Amino acid sequence: MENYRHNLSKMLRSVRQSCGLSQAAVAKGLCAHRATYSYYEEGKRTPSIEILIILAKIFDIPAEAFLCPEKFQSVQAIRIQPPKTGDCKAERLGGLTPEETELILQLRRSKSK
Repeated sequence: MENYRHNLSKMLRSVRQSCGLSQAAVAKGLCAHRATYSYYEEGKRTPSIEILIILAKIFDIPAEAFLCPEKFQSVQAIRIQPPKTGDCKAERLGGLTPEETELILQLRRSKSK
């Protein structure tokens, strides 16, 4: 598990930087505090499956890439086709549907109880 967490944290940092996003921008897309996302990149915490799915949408990569992070260290290694202009911009963070946003909020409320 430690090896997976280490590889995942390296992958998250690399992909985020390849997309030109700050930790704060990604955390905003997750409806989380920047420190929470920072812990994922530092390997102090492992994101849940739900969070990984949202991160895949933010980074515009297949969620399956998170299953074997040691094989994927950058967006270029994950994507089959080259990215289109604007794929990895901060505007994409708002790309969640209202249903996805509501689901995230419900999950957060249920965990805080």
